[in-house]
Amino acid sequence: MAQHESHRDGLPAGDAVGQAKEQTSPDTQRDAQGCSVGVSGLGEGKTGGSAHEASQRDQVAFSGGASPSEEGAAAVRLPRVRQKLLAAEPLRVTLFGSSTTEGVGASSPATSYAGVFETCIRPYASGGLTVINRGIGGQGAAEMQARLPAVLADQPDLVIWQGGVNDPLTGVPLPRFEDMTRQDLQAICATGADVALMDLQWCRLLDECPAAPAFQAAVHAMGQALHLPVFPRLARMHAWGKELGVGREDLSPDGVHMYDFGYRLLGQAVADWVLTLAGIAQTRAIEP
Repeated sequence: MAQHESHRDGLPAGDAVGQAKEQTSPDTQRDAQGCSVGVSGLGEGKTGGSAHEASQRDQVAFSGGASPSEEGAAAVRLPRVRQKLLAAEPLRVTLFGSSTTEGVGASSPATSYAGVFETCIRPYASGGLTVINRGIGGQGAAEMQARLPAVLADQPDLVIWQGGVNDPLTGVPLPRFEDMTRQDLQAICATGADVALMDLQWCRLLDECPAAPAFQAAVHAMGQALHLPVFPRLARMHAWGKELGVGREDLSPDGVHMYDFGYRLLGQAVADWVLTLAGIAQTRAIEP
């Protein structure tokens, strides 16, 4: 896509536009995207059918079959998201990252990670959902820290941080990445927002980068130290490869970016992960 050409992970960012892009398309424009259930359905291009209607909020199923009051609070990792969904209050999510978050390689905003994520979360957000896309390709910890005030100004209920890709590719020292990222995460947590992280991807450029494993480990170490959940993208991509019979280049065709196929898998998986961490069980129907 032309608007993405200057925003490439590991490549010069060019004249990146720092404006936030809110994913606010009407649901009727997203119906064709669908949300699959189970990896086999994803691989076959099948989409899940029955989404919850807003008026059916009280019929949402909860994990273990327990009522909201009966569930163990210790299992809930995203309490603010849970509270907003159960109370039918507006939910604001900021996606903060680089080209994966921006959607470089997607054929349209609706087929990007952010677009698919929004489509899959929206049926559960009967009080309204705003997904703010603050992804700019090619950026590392320093550039993301410079943009942190805009993220805080969003007043999000949930921030999904995605980073650590460009820093090893551009020779940023690991301690510098860790220090800046830790500061950012602590600042977001201080607002009361839920925070979740996403680790690195499976792609040729990172496989060939000797520094990448240390940054991958650092993301998980920070999540553990700050008690923040980390979406295991690298492990999931390897699992998709085995389960769907696809290779690394099928998921990241240009060596670093995910295209529609990979973004679809990622958006659905992250949405399911968020709902699970909020203690909300997914009850989508499985098409034959």
